[in-house]
Amino acid sequence: MISIPVQAVGINVGSLDAELRSALAPTQGLTWDGQVVTVVFSDDVTPAQLDLAQTIVRQHDPKRLTPDQQTELDRKSRLEALRGENAAELDLPAYDSASPDIRRLAEKIAWLELEIAALR
Repeated sequence: MISIPVQAVGINVGSLDAELRSALAPTQGLTWDGQVVTVVFSDDVTPAQLDLAQTIVRQHDPKRLTPDQQTELDRKSRLEALRGENAAELDLPAYDSASPDIRRLAEKIAWLELEIAALR
């Protein structure tokens, strides 16, 4: 196992790991302590691959997301938008004339809204 330390600030660990693994088959992983990225390789890594790894770390853009990170960001953004669209609490009196089953469902929804709000 061979490792190389590279000074770096502002790393997106998931994205950098994906970049390194995509470009360099011998990459086994990385660690970051906030200032230094240490890339770990299998023993068969070549000097050219070590140089390429250093270049990738130095040119890394922490704003570039992996597909999974982008999906998660999109999900969170959509959730925030839906929260904004549905900010008003359920108006229970509007269901006073509804059937008992519908009224009970409205009560449960109102209760769930309160429970979810308490969790935030």
